[in-house]
Amino acid sequence: MIYEEKVPFLLGKVIVVVFPMTAMYMFVLAYIQVTKGPIGDKPEPTWFYILFGLFFLGLTFLIAQFTSLAIRIEEKTILLSYGIFKVQIDRDKVEKVYQDNANPLFSYGGWGYRLGYYKGRPRKALNIPGYRCVVVSRKGIGQEIVFSTAHVEEVIKLLTPAQT
Repeated sequence: MIYEEKVPFLLGKVIVVVFPMTAMYMFVLAYIQVTKGPIGDKPEPTWFYILFGLFFLGLTFLIAQFTSLAIRIEEKTILLSYGIFKVQIDRDKVEKVYQDNANPLFSYGGWGYRLGYYKGRPRKALNIPGYRCVVVSRKGIGQEIVFSTAHVEEVIKLLTPAQT
């Protein structure tokens, strides 16, 4: 291994704390309604509290998968992992590496795992808000890979192919 980095998604970590508390609150409301009687003048049905409690728990487990982007640069491959999404790039296929200047919101529709186009070229983006991105163009493959990193210059230097 040459380089390894975990890029944190801080909002995701906050959500993973807040959503279970919201779920617990919904379950408590359901329990109170079942044991003490209706809550308020126009009570919601008990299933409503249970359903939303389960909904927030499900979202918690989903979002927990996306709390960081793992970057691993090895001698022959680049491995990117963002939740259930994995991307492997052969280093001998790297044609060009440069810093991304595109606005993720307008170019890819936001942050996370995105597919989009930038200046007519297809891109697969694994990006996190608050971090600059690196673009990897591959030989013979039109799709570029974009990923966030806290150390753009270092990653570009590591991935730039040697000039022959």
